Amino acid sequence: MIKALETPMPNAQFVTTDFGVATYLFSDSRVQLVATQALSPTRVQFVMTPKAVCDDLANLYFSDRAMVNPRVLHDRARHLKNVLHAVRRGEHP
Repeated sequence: MIKALETPMPNAQFVTTDFGVATYLFSDSRVQLVATQALSPTRVQFVMTPKAVCDDLANLYFSDRAMVNPRVLHDRARHLKNVLHAVRRGEHP
């Protein structure tokens, strides 16, 4: 279950507002989406763990060396879009 963020995050979590990065990280089976937070009507923060894995994957993403199964990426993007819409409607726990 993904919960809305209510308290400050420990350093052991990876935080991003970039949908592309979040989708790529979430496509890896080792990464778990643990919280979301609406920062504004058009901006959502994604909180993921484990941070070390997310940091390594983010480095691959930004250095254009990211590799992912396209079908998995598409499925995860669709899932995160559903999360985004729920957060924006205030329906996300």
